[in-house]
Amino acid sequence: MTSQDKPIRLSGTETAWLLLEVIDEQGSLRLNDLLKMAQALAVCVRASHLIAFDRLCEVQGAFPASIESLLDAPDPEIDADQAGVDLNDYLGMIDIVDLLSDAQLPCVAPRLHRGWQDKTQSCREARAIAQRALEMTIVRDFRGSLMGALAIFNRTSLVPGPVAIDPHGIRAAVDAVLQLVQGLSRPRAGSNAQRILDNLRDQLGTAS
Repeated sequence: MTSQDKPIRLSGTETAWLLLEVIDEQGSLRLNDLLKMAQALAVCVRASHLIAFDRLCEVQGAFPASIESLLDAPDPEIDADQAGVDLNDYLGMIDIVDLLSDAQLPCVAPRLHRGWQDKTQSCREARAIAQRALEMTIVRDFRGSLMGALAIFNRTSLVPGPVAIDPHGIRAAVDAVLQLVQGLSRPRAGSNAQRILDNLRDQLGTAS
């Protein structure tokens, strides 16, 4: 068996940076190609999801049961019967955006707050846990940008049917998600992760 035949194990965060490195090397954001930019947006959203999920798993036990259960990561081995079904049982991107939102912003992920506790109080407490762990708070304007990015991602990557892609909108979406990745990961200056993010921002700035 060659090394290429052997299975490899990657954490979510390792997978995220490998994905971002691929779109950096491909120069997808430098090209005047909206479909490639839509693909790059999907990769950026996926990367931010993986990084945030890994970090929140570190404080999984601090959350109420309704959120704690959504952070139960599956076994690394891929089971076709389990992995091929609906993935709503895991903490999604809209859930993560909500948990990182400023305490004064309305809840956009009501499924996180079930049971006897007042939903407003439950939302506030869960956000406090997440934001202490990730050392990040999403303010109103930035949340609006991220919600717009997720809307474009959903329509271009998940929802079937025709879609109209706006060049300005998709560039703004990629920029917002790259800012999220930066805030979630806080890579060291000069690190490979920071180099990848700087390259992607440079590509985005030169796209026309």
